[in-house]
Amino acid sequence: MASHLQPPPVSKNARGHVRVTSEDRRRITALRRSTKGPLDEVDDPLSIASPTSPELLSPETYKTQSLSPRASLSLDVPKDFTFLLEPANFTPLSTPLLKHALSDSTSSLSLSDLLATGRFHTAAVRAASDLSALPPTADAATILPLWYVRLASLTLIHETTIAAQESKILGDLSSPFYRLPPIEDGPGEHIVPWGLRVLAVRLQALGFGEPRRGLMAYYLLASDAREAAARARASQRQAEMRLWQTRLRELGVLVASALVEMGEGQAAARHLRSLKGRGREEVGMEILTWLRMGDLSAAAACLADWENSSEGEDKVDEDGFVSKVLKALIATCEGEYAAVVKDWQALHDEYPDDVMILQNLAVCQMYTCEMEKSRDAFEKIIADDTAAVFPSLLFNMASLYELSSENAQMLKTELASRISASGPSGEERTKIELKL
Repeated sequence: MASHLQPPPVSKNARGHVRVTSEDRRRITALRRSTKGPLDEVDDPLSIASPTSPELLSPETYKTQSLSPRASLSLDVPKDFTFLLEPANFTPLSTPLLKHALSDSTSSLSLSDLLATGRFHTAAVRAASDLSALPPTADAATILPLWYVRLASLTLIHETTIAAQESKILGDLSSPFYRLPPIEDGPGEHIVPWGLRVLAVRLQALGFGEPRRGLMAYYLLASDAREAAARARASQRQAEMRLWQTRLRELGVLVASALVEMGEGQAAARHLRSLKGRGREEVGMEILTWLRMGDLSAAAACLADWENSSEGEDKVDEDGFVSKVLKALIATCEGEYAAVVKDWQALHDEYPDDVMILQNLAVCQMYTCEMEKSRDAFEKIIADDTAAVFPSLLFNMASLYELSSENAQMLKTELASRISASGPSGEERTKIELKL
């Protein structure tokens, strides 16, 4: 009987950090010879992909994390995934939830329902419990999507440190251990869901304390995406080719995000500027990067260049929405709040259903000491059952209460009860979101 394959080894130095092996250097060298970056070859067919937002954790995303048909077939050499099922892999989570506002029980909800209703804390606990309860014979198609839910849910509830530590258990996701035997020449098909592969790059970079290794992993993923898109194009599978084009463009944006986390803001802006056929997402990220660095003139110049170029004529911004919002953000960063309040008010009048615009208006009113107007704007968002209640909104409202009332603690507690009781999805909220 063929012996079971063991999990991929992780080479560490004396301090416990991952060491780049000679095999890693060989792969990096080969990759550098074949490409300069995710999107920077002039004749690259992937450079014409339309921009899209990165994949987020949602019921639809979770359902699409299933593996390919081949991945569910029995392998010639069985792979031993029991190391991913150990209960010791998962850190017990504290419960900083506002549970008093959740009237219904979550025990009867499926994992997909937990994700659909924003109960990411419970989903993280459920995923770990389900993994620990799986039999040793469980296959990758069952195990790996649950790992994706676990790590993504931890990230969404601000437990990134725990997610980073747990992600190290997966080992090197680019190793042959996580591939099927090849049918033809070349590497075998990957059995790890794409969402998990992408998420694990950042988490493992944080967990091992080696951000540059994370950059290398993004470029390796880009190489795989190029190959998959090329195969789909050769076989005239247009939908599959567009999918890989989208993923390749998202990797280009994630590289910039990784550079920002490393403190390399200028490198991130240059990288975003180099992307071919960039759309409003890439331009917006470049401008926000300059704003984060405090270089307002560079942000304004970037916006002006985009508006004057053919890229700025993108149909998705035919009414100038993106340009108007970015101009207002740049003006806000200049600190002229009294003047920019008028800009945000004009935008709110034009786009009354845009929650982001209304929140920025409320924040600027708070800076100009128009507390009543600011509070009314925030309350308008909370009262709208169709509007998403996001963490920065709650944090800003908590800050407003602290600045304008001596009973801030009571007001924040009442707000927690309101949003959890009246919200259509009953999503979980943490105390940190309301500064409790």
